[in-house]
Amino acid sequence: MQSYPQDQVTNFDKLTYAGNLANLRAVEHHPGYSFFHGDICDLGALMEAMPQGIDAVVHFAAESHLDRRINGAAEFVATNVLDTQLLLGASRNRKAGRFFHISTDEVGGSRAPGQWLREDSPLAPRRPYAASKTAAEHLVRAAG
Repeated sequence: MQSYPQDQVTNFDKLTYAGNLANLRAVEHHPGYSFFHGDICDLGALMEAMPQGIDAVVHFAAESHLDRRINGAAEFVATNVLDTQLLLGASRNRKAGRFFHISTDEVGGSRAPGQWLREDSPLAPRRPYAASKTAAEHLVRAAG
């Protein structure tokens, strides 16, 4: 944020097992930074946090905790698929200029050493978590 002092950054986070406000101490008092505690599956909260004409939305949210991967896929589908669709809809409604979706290399399945996943690589998930992220990839591609 030091390089772009005119930028406004809103961090929208539910602060579950992976969230830690201590990680934000370096930016928490920056005039261009704001934190919004909310659930990405709550469309009303998303709309409240997202200004009209926002330049970009960067979607990092994911349900990925290993213990949860083992116990079942329902939470992955709810967070990784439905949240992506809600965020895409909110971004479209607010006329966001760009949408960046951060995914995982697991959407490409197994790869030989030195074989890299590219944007045009076939999607071949092998686990429920990867399948939920692959579904999100399809939603983002379709929205584009």
